[in-house]
Amino acid sequence: MQIADELMISEKTVYAHKYMVMRKFNLRNDYELMLLLNKLTKNCAWPGGFINI
Repeated sequence: MQIADELMISEKTVYAHKYMVMRKFNLRNDYELMLLLNKLTKNCAWPGGFINI
């Protein structure tokens, strides 16, 4: 997994953190997570937000 490799952590750690974020924000799937990330990063330096969907 690219994120785990970049951060030099295990894939299990990445999935655990993702699960905790999704639980905290009451998100049911990856699509809802991407919507949240787009909303949070709309005014960031990334052009067009986090990801185009």
